[in-house]
Amino acid sequence: MSRTDGTAGVGSPWVIGRPRGQSDMLSNHPAVEALEAVARTAPIEGLPDLIAQVEGLKARLYARLSAPSAAAVPRDRLLNIKEAAEKLRRSTDWLYRHGGELPFVVRDGRLLRFSEHGIEEYIRRRMGR
Repeated sequence: MSRTDGTAGVGSPWVIGRPRGQSDMLSNHPAVEALEAVARTAPIEGLPDLIAQVEGLKARLYARLSAPSAAAVPRDRLLNIKEAAEKLRRSTDWLYRHGGELPFVVRDGRLLRFSEHGIEEYIRRRMGR
């Protein structure tokens, strides 16, 4: 930084936080370019408010990155006894007898349902043995 106001001088290799030459390799989003223009021209007394607004925007962007998207979270399907027996290659009787021992069983009263993802994970673990 060559100036006392915190801005890089004209001949400075650091303009907008990047070494000279890298700006050609990295393309900015139009919104970032607009923010950079505002940052260069905003009056000093308005900078604290501008910084607060940019920090709020940054927090919202990080929240979007960390939030699970609908595509990223696969939906689990509950299988009935016949579907589960077919997938596991076991009889329905075997499933009823071992329902209390299996980690993928979902009970609804006396009705047994079976998590499809749970069955797939169970099969993967068994294949690894």
